[in-house]
Amino acid sequence: MDRSTIDNIFRENAGEFARHAERWLADPDEARDVVQDAFVKLWQQPEVPAKPKGSLFVAVRNLCLDRLRRRSVRKTLSLSEAFPDHGDLKDFNDLKDFNDLKDLSDIKDHTDQADQAERYQAVERIINRHLTPRDREILLLHDYSGWDYDEIAERTGLAPAALRMIVSRGRKTVREEFLKQHRR
Repeated sequence: MDRSTIDNIFRENAGEFARHAERWLADPDEARDVVQDAFVKLWQQPEVPAKPKGSLFVAVRNLCLDRLRRRSVRKTLSLSEAFPDHGDLKDFNDLKDFNDLKDLSDIKDHTDQADQAERYQAVERIINRHLTPRDREILLLHDYSGWDYDEIAERTGLAPAALRMIVSRGRKTVREEFLKQHRR
């Protein structure tokens, strides 16, 4: 692949890819790492894909999902491991007061990331179960891969207005199903 082609694609789109990754990961540094990894993958391909921008969005999304899955694997800690300064702490009853809970912010951050990963997985399951394959593909291409309606129209043969309606209905279905599942 031509180095100048990659440089041009990077210069024109790196910020957009980083924002896309940051929406998934909520960490700007990790988002930049993902974008760099995606460009390395593009660099390693023998020839430029027909739609390099779309291919990069898919690569960024997949790398973000991989990282979220890795985050969701929860390492369990005993309280003595979580609070090494408290000797043989067995349970929260051994804590004297809330000042002893300084280190809980790290545990909370880990829990928040795991909760976010679980929400993404729930949305992914809803998309897979409740949308037709065509609607799923269109929603994923637009909302997750960043394709515009004209690019999707070329791929599917549908009118951009029809695509907007499909995306709107798909989002509504996902939102309603997510709320149903989380009201329980």
